[in-house]
Parts: sequence; C-alpha cells; structure tokens
Amino acid sequence: DDPEVCQWRQRVRKALQDSMAPLATYLDAYEGLQDLLTLDKQEYAKQFEQEGPSDEEVKAAIQAHLRRSAEVRAQIPFHVFVGNFVVDCHTFRHTAAAKCGELARLVMDYLAKQARVKGQKLRDEFARIAARVQRKLPSVEALFQTKEYVAGVPGELGDLQRQIEDMKAQYNILEQFHFGLSEEDFSLKWGVIGAPKRLMGMLDAASKMLVSESDRFRAILALEMEQFTRDADRANRTVATFSKYTDLSAAGEVAALVKSLQKTIKELQEKATDFNKKQALFGEEVVNYRPVFELSRELGPYAALWLTSNEWLTLHETWRTDPFDALDPEEIERTVAQSSKVMHQQLPKTFKDKPAMLRIVDEIKKSIDEFKPLVPVIIALRNPGMKERHWKTLSQQLEMELIPGVTLSTLKDIYPLVPHKDRITKSCEVAAKEWDIESKLNAMRQQWENKAFALEEYKSTKTYILKSVEDIQLTLDEHLNITQQMSFSPFKAYFVEQIDSWESKLNHTAEVLDQWLECQRAWLYLEPIFSSEDIAVQLPLLTRKFEKGNHTWR
Repeated sequence: DDPEVCQWRQRVRKALQDSMAPLATYLDAYEGLQDLLTLDKQEYAKQFEQEGPSDEEVKAAIQAHLRRSAEVRAQIPFHVFVGNFVVDCHTFRHTAAAKCGELARLVMDYLAKQARVKGQKLRDEFARIAARVQRKLPSVEALFQTKEYVAGVPGELGDLQRQIEDMKAQYNILEQFHFGLSEEDFSLKWGVIGAPKRLMGMLDAASKMLVSESDRFRAILALEMEQFTRDADRANRTVATFSKYTDLSAAGEVAALVKSLQKTIKELQEKATDFNKKQALFGEEVVNYRPVFELSRELGPYAALWLTSNEWLTLHETWRTDPFDALDPEEIERTVAQSSKVMHQQLPKTFKDKPAMLRIVDEIKKSIDEFKPLVPVIIALRNPGMKERHWKTLSQQLEMELIPGVTLSTLKDIYPLVPHKDRITKSCEVAAKEWDIESKLNAMRQQWENKAFALEEYKSTKTYILKSVEDIQLTLDEHLNITQQMSFSPFKAYFVEQIDSWESKLNHTAEVLDQWLECQRAWLYLEPIFSSEDIAVQLPLLTRKFEKGNHTWR
C-alpha cells in the first residue's frame, strides 16, 4: 500500500505495455507467411504434376505465385523499429519473395514440359506421315496403298492442327510470363508449327509422283501381258501336242519335260492372278485367263502317265540291282499301290481313244502286275524283327537255306519264294510280333534310365524326403499295364523270362515306393508333434517309440 511502490508498479506496467506495440508491429509484418515458409518446393511441384491441372489452372497458379511475390515485397518493409532497435528485414523479404518466384518457375517448368511432350509427339507423327508419303513404290499394290493413304492425310491434318493449337496455347502462356525457352524447345516449337505447311508441299509432290508412277506401272503391265500371251500360247501348243511322245524308253526325258511344263503353267497361273488384281486396281477390264488354268487339267493325264512311268521304271531298276538288305519295304509297298492305282483305275478311261498312250499304260501295268506277288514276300522278309533264329526256322519249313546277303542277295533271289508266300508271311508274322515285344521292353528300360528321384530337405531336420513322385508312379502304372499285356501275348515264348523279370522289378519298385510314401506320410505327421517338449513330458512312452522309429527312418 506504499504510495511510492504503487507508483513504480504502475510505471513498469506502462513501460511493458508500451514495449508491446513495436513487437506487434514487427510480427504483423510476417502475418500470413507461415504456409510459404514451411512449403517444400519439390513436394509442391510433384503434387502439382500429379493433379494434372488444365492450362487455365496452370496460368492461374503462375499468376497467384507472382502476385504473392509482389504482396510479400509490399507487406514486409526493409526495416522495422522495435523500441530503441532497428530490425533489418531486407534478407527475409528477398528470400520470401524469391520463393514465390521459384514456385511460379516450377509451375512454368511443368507447363514447358507438357508443351515439349506434345511437340515431340507431333513432330514424330509428322515425320511418320512424311516417311509414309515419300516411301518408294516397288509394286502396283504399294502405289495404290500410298495413293489411298495420301488421300486420307488431309483428314488427319485437322486433328493434328488442333493439337498444334493446344501446344501453341501453352507456349503463349509461357511467353506472357517471359519464360525463356531452351534452344531445343525453341526449334521444336517452330518446327512443329511449320510442319503442316511443309507436309502439304510433300503431298503435292507425292500426288505428281503417283501420277508418274501410275503411268510407268501401266506401261510395265502392258509389256508383261504381251510376253505373258506369247508364253501362254507356247505352253498351250506344247500341251496340245503332248500325245506325240509315245516312246517309253524316253520316259526320263519326257518326265523332265512334264515337270518343267508344270512349273511353267504354275508360274503363268500366278501371273494371271496378279494381272487380274492389277487390272482391277487400275480400273481396267479384267481379262479372263481361264484357258491358262485349263492347261493343268489338260496336262494332268499325260503328267500322271509319264511321271508315274518314270518313277516306276527308275525304282524298279533300283530294286532289281540293290542288295537285299537295302530294299525298303515301305517304299516298295507305297510305290506299287500308287502306280497300280494310276495305271489300273485313272488312265485307261482317260486314254481309251488314244491307242499309243494305252500301250504305254498296258506295258507299265503289266510290269506292276508281275512285280506285285513279290511285295508281301519282300515286306515279310525285310521285317526288322527277323533274327537268325527266324531265318533258321523259315529255312527248315521251306527246306531251303535262306541267309540274307548269301542266298538272298538281290531281288532275283526272291522270285523262287513267291509260291511259299503264305508260309513265309505267317512265319515272319511271328518275328514281327516278337520284334514288337522286344522293342517295347527296350523302350521301357531306356525310359527308366532317365528317371531319378527328387529329394529335398525337410525344414531344418537334416532329413531328406521324396518329392514329386507322380511322374514315376504314372510311368510304373503304364509299364505294368504294358508288361501284363505282353504276358498274355501268344508270341511271348522267347521273352518269357525277360517279361517275368521285368514285371517282378516293376512290382517290387511299386511296392517299395508305396511303403516308402506311406511311412513318409506318417513321419511328416508325427515329427512336428513329438518334437514338442510338452508332448514328450505328457506321452513319454509314445515319444520313446517315435524316437526309435525316427532314428531308423533318418
């Protein structure tokens, strides 16, 4: 209550209140700048790009940042008086305003990038169109494809021009804010803006070139058609006079002529088809080349006669001179069947009014008929299953010694065996059936040579278990089925021991594998249980039994 104390208290309170005013003024200078100071420029730029703003939104963002930069400069004075002190705000004022400018620059960089991407796509598209318009024309088809493409380019230009305007709008925004383009961006911008005009010049040049090329291809087509007519007439005369060839001893030369003529006719037919396509493209009358396609039908009987005759005579001579061991029964059977069909069924009706051709048919037919009885004997004797025991058995049955390479050296040695065809066929059938059994046994053995059990460590037990045995089980089942079928074969006598031994091995393997898998399943189920200490305490007797089995298993 001392008056002097009260007076001093009042003076201190007033001094404190008076000192708050300049501090408040100083703080007011930074009012509303907290968001600017804490903003991360790179995060802002990343988020801004992710939002994908429109051009107008980009422009508004640039203006906002530049406007705020000016506001910061206006808001923050160079100096603030705080009591008897002067605070220098120049550095902070410059930093805050510069940050606003940098944010505006980041937005402008984003817009420049968008404009650059558009410009690059447009540049590449114009380059693609230019390359397509100016490409070389190797054919009439390419000519009309290019012609059609050139006609459609103006339609594409409308959309491209709209994209150019969009790009220009972006560059205009940047120009408003005096954004400096790099030399590359500058060249890209004006190159794209001038691209439509350059392309129109290319289209004019291409149109003139297409007219010139069209005339050139027409001229080439006319020359090719003239040569085609001469070649077709020559081929037609050759086919029409083919009946003059009647000497069977010249079968090789005539067959070569047939092949050459067939090739020529095929080429003529391909040219005729090509000419019709080009005529249609040029809008000209499509010429009927039916006579050219009729040549194949007219030549057909003569081709069948001479090609079949030549093949028969050639192979027949080869079979006659080749060693017995070199005879191919499949080739012989196929050739005899095909040649017989042509000479017996097709050609007699076709050449009924051509005696000279019929004589050739009859001569080949006679040769085939004489050879036919040998076919089943050759097929039987050349069976790959014929072993020494079969030759001995067959020799005893026929009461004649049959030894390949000795008494059977060439085709002539087979003629005496034709009367015994049925006995030979029946005896060799046994060899074929036994060969089938032997082949299957060998194939199964060979298949198992590549089989292996896959093992993998089970957890951290250092114990390995079988893995993926489905393939092995399927193979076992398949081979057991095949082996059981062989055991019922009436031709198994020579292989009884092998079949029984193989079946025993398969059954033993299957039994061992089944027991192995059964034991493995039980171990996989029990191991985690009895590995627990609690179970060992609660079930000591069972645990000891498991440990004994576990030791044996491991």
